[in-house]
Amino acid sequence: MKKFNTNRLRAFFMALLLILTSTVHTSAFAKSDVTWTEDDFIYSSEGNIIAFSDKGLEKKEKTNILVFPEGTKSIIGNYSLSHSNDELRFKREFGRGKHWDKVIIPDSVKHLGYAAFYEASIDEVKLSNSLTYLGGLAFFNCGLSEVTLPDTLVNIEHNAFERNN
Repeated sequence: MKKFNTNRLRAFFMALLLILTSTVHTSAFAKSDVTWTEDDFIYSSEGNIIAFSDKGLEKKEKTNILVFPEGTKSIIGNYSLSHSNDELRFKREFGRGKHWDKVIIPDSVKHLGYAAFYEASIDEVKLSNSLTYLGGLAFFNCGLSEVTLPDTLVNIEHNAFERNN
């Protein structure tokens, strides 16, 4: 009968566990270690974001953290209403079933448009400290439980936070 070496077996499983743990950690880190740039978005005019570009759609597959670029003036939202000729119009929107661990809207943003994150799942949102306008249905049915509103906010339109926690 062959003698079984438990130390060698234990060392093998410890090495395997270490490899698996570092792989999971690396892929989780890579999922959130993405920098968003102006090229990731479609603009209606300078500083006014309306949707994801093709590059942004690819980047969305790598992360659940959305950080709009500093210098953005407004996030218009609801791209599908005004771009019915775009086959990818629903995918380009920031809402419509997308999941975001975190959404960061830089302090340069003053205007967040109608249905900007309509029916997205959002764990956490950081609004701009310069935000003055929040459009209707902006965070409709997003699962939010807490949002800090800036003192600069002048208008909150209809149902901006309807169907949240």
